[in-house]
Amino acid sequence: MQRNLLLGNGINMHINVKEMFMSDIAIRFRRNMILSSPLYELLFAVAFTEEVCIKLFQNSEKIGMESLAERVYTYVLDILKDDSDNTKMRLLDAIICTALMSIFYDESRKIGTEYDIRKLPNMNTFNKIFTLNYTEFWDRSNKCIYLHGQYNTESISENDRPIFLYSLERYRGFKGYDDIICKLSKYYNMTPINTRGIVFSPEFYRKSEMLALGHYPSVNLYPASDFFLHKVKKLYTDLEGIKQIEIFGLSPYGDDNLIEKINDMEQVTIYVYDKNNNMETQEWNKKLTCTHILKDSREIMYT
Repeated sequence: MQRNLLLGNGINMHINVKEMFMSDIAIRFRRNMILSSPLYELLFAVAFTEEVCIKLFQNSEKIGMESLAERVYTYVLDILKDDSDNTKMRLLDAIICTALMSIFYDESRKIGTEYDIRKLPNMNTFNKIFTLNYTEFWDRSNKCIYLHGQYNTESISENDRPIFLYSLERYRGFKGYDDIICKLSKYYNMTPINTRGIVFSPEFYRKSEMLALGHYPSVNLYPASDFFLHKVKKLYTDLEGIKQIEIFGLSPYGDDNLIEKINDMEQVTIYVYDKNNNMETQEWNKKLTCTHILKDSREIMYT
């Protein structure tokens, strides 16, 4: 029988990817918001000082990246009082750069080079492997299908300066952006990225809504302000036709689009960390209307 696997970011904690715990990422995100402040000041006239970030990220050590992003997203829009899709997309674009920089890099070092391969399930037993992560550090054979887009950390050359990700789209089309990048390049390893292929959203949004932001025509999108026009991607099309799947390292909270897609399947197996003592066990049983089995995450090593 064909086996399919869906991976969430919990796999990184399971295999002990060094510095990939939420508390580590939260510390880097706060630091990088301050470093990126000149760009946010240009784009939105909003500064992220040490004082602002202390207030904004109180009690954030155990909060996931999209929840951290929600704090920044809401903070900026509340100040701007601007509900246009242009502003939302520009803000999301900026946050994605800061988020990816915080997930995958610690100053000049790439994260993900150290993990416990002994805790990695036997991926050869699965016919298809889908992942919600932007990179699977162990996937040297490129077997994974990236449902939220793929980010290649190998494309960046390391040097003695901290890695700083910035928007290629903004660099090409926003007045003054290139001047700031030029100034920062004296101190940082400046690296442009295109965020269009990355599916990321503050957690209170449905991801499908964020994907649709750039769709035109729209009463909230103004072509003269920004050239955002692009084809809207349908979310999770790679899962269509999948009838059976095993899920590992995924939280039942958030991403209603994905839960809907899972509930269309015929047989679902969920591996839950510390199943008998984890509140996620109850939450999965509430969310799933399809036929499903819950197992302890340790069992995936022996199936």
